[in-house]
Order: sequence, then C-alpha cells, then structure tokens
Amino acid sequence: LACLIDYFTISSQYIPGKIGIKSGNIFMCYSSIFHDVCVSIDWVLMRVSL
Repeated sequence: LACLIDYFTISSQYIPGKIGIKSGNIFMCYSSIFHDVCVSIDWVLMRVSL
C-alpha cells in the first residue's frame, strides 16, 4: 500500500492532495485506494490453496 501511494505522489502525472490524488479530471481518494487494495488482497487470499 505504501509503495502504491508513493508511486502516485512521486509521479509527475499525478497531483497529490490532502485527501487524495488527482490526474486531469480524475480524482482518487486515499480511502478508496486503501479499500481497493484490501479487497484485492482478500480476493487473492480466498483463492489461494495452501
């Protein structure tokens, strides 16, 4: 998660703000990014057979 946020804040394509990141007219809030990462990790963990 930290690497993903770091990518968005360092990349010149995105403009970081207090509550999210903007690129053109697209805005992603940090809580939405966090939620998407959590859902993705849960999806992978539910499908991995140990």
